[in-house]
Amino acid sequence: MVLSLNIRSIQHNFDELLITLKRMEIYPDVIILSECWLNENTIIPKMTGYDSFSTNKIINKSGGIAAYVRDVWSTSVHEPLCDECNCLQLIINDKLTILGIYRSPSFKNLSTFLSFIDASLINGYGLLFGLAGDINLDICCNTPTEQCSEYLCLMASHQLLPAITLPTRGEACLDHIFIKDKSLSLGMVCRAAITDHDICLVTMTSESLGKN
Repeated sequence: MVLSLNIRSIQHNFDELLITLKRMEIYPDVIILSECWLNENTIIPKMTGYDSFSTNKIINKSGGIAAYVRDVWSTSVHEPLCDECNCLQLIINDKLTILGIYRSPSFKNLSTFLSFIDASLINGYGLLFGLAGDINLDICCNTPTEQCSEYLCLMASHQLLPAITLPTRGEACLDHIFIKDKSLSLGMVCRAAITDHDICLVTMTSESLGKN
């Protein structure tokens, strides 16, 4: 299971996330947290049973990605650099690659962002793939913008389909999880009072995570 949430400051809202997960009785394999408000002094909170990772690049005061992966998996991490987003690449058991993304609404150069995503997906060729995070593009509106259509077409060209198509903040679907094969997963949006964004969850097959 993969969980994604815009946490609006990991220092302020991490404890509430832990309480919510305990109430829901869910234990995701991978947790992607966006808009973490990371800076050079931020200490990433620990989570029992998980290895933690985070981005180093500071793009603005609200930026940053933190990721938690169950410590039973072998995980390697890389931080691809882009002027239009934060990104953390997780490679789990040398089989599943997940890109954790945070694209701030203050960044307007979509062409640069899409070129970066395109290159990142090409470099991950051959591995099962996923993308999760707050992209700040509404993919559930009745009349998609040209920017949104361009983004969806790019993802489709890499055989990535949206597992989340319901609103995640107000009436907009700004928080996305894309996966290589939608038939192997179930996506859901869980209402939560942690921030003004809801929790996105995707269940995946055992084979996707390299389980025996």
